[in-house]
Amino acid sequence: MEFLFEAFTFDRKQTVIDFLRVAIAFALAVPIGWERHKSERNLGLRTFPIVAMATCGFMLIAKNVPGANAAKHRVA
Repeated sequence: MEFLFEAFTFDRKQTVIDFLRVAIAFALAVPIGWERHKSERNLGLRTFPIVAMATCGFMLIAKNVPGANAAKHRVA
């Protein structure tokens, strides 16, 4: 059972940084979504921020997976 505690450590500073990164992704996607919403296109204000936050979250998860150094180099 102790290996679970070692695998799932909680770093408060890193968590705050990751939430800030997701918030920045949201903030950068809102103007694009707003412009597309105003021009009445299908993908707009709701879609762009959701996709940006999900992409940022997936990249943050992939960055913090232990033992995934080779995958990191392929993506970046």
